[in-house]
Amino acid sequence: MIRKLKSGQYLLQAGAFRSTKQADDLKARIAMLGLVGRVETVQTPAGEMHRVRLGPYTTASELEAAKEKLGGSGLPAVAIRVK
Repeated sequence: MIRKLKSGQYLLQAGAFRSTKQADDLKARIAMLGLVGRVETVQTPAGEMHRVRLGPYTTASELEAAKEKLGGSGLPAVAIRVK
């Protein structure tokens, strides 16, 4: 299920997988860092995908702190601004 977000909020996407196991494994690694992630399942033209996302963050500084924490553990993430 995808959560409705307010305009101006930020998300981090740490990965997208066809396998729910891979998505759940990444979510668990994120939890070990003290951050809260969630798995969102979406339908795409290529089939079902499982996105691992964090947030929403209300400020860019909160988002950047989480992104740095992930990156410092070898987990790159992409920032997404909700329009």
